[in-house]
Amino acid sequence: MGKIIMKSLGHYYTPCKQKQFKCDTCEKAYTYKAGLYQHKKYECGKEPQFQCPHCPYKSKQKATMKTHICNVHLGNLSNSVYRTNLKIKALQSQFNLN
Repeated sequence: MGKIIMKSLGHYYTPCKQKQFKCDTCEKAYTYKAGLYQHKKYECGKEPQFQCPHCPYKSKQKATMKTHICNVHLGNLSNSVYRTNLKIKALQSQFNLN
C-alpha cells in the first residue's frame, strides 16, 4: 500500500527508483535509458543552438526555447485574452519557433 506505481510507455515507475543510466561523459544520471539517449543526442557536450530574440538566454532544444519565451516574455499576458493557444502560436510563429 503506500507505494505509487504509474504505468507509462510500458514501464513501471516508482518514486524511489534509482537513476541507473549514467552518461559516461558527464556522469549525469537518468531513470530510463531513453532519457540518457536523449541527453547524449541533444545535450551532452553540445553548445546551445537556439538564441532567444529578447534576451541572452540560449537553449539546446527548440521546445525549451518555446517554453522560455512563453513563461518569461509572454508571462505578463497570463490574465489577458491574448493568452489563448491561438495567440501563443501566432506569436511563436512571429519568432520563427514553429
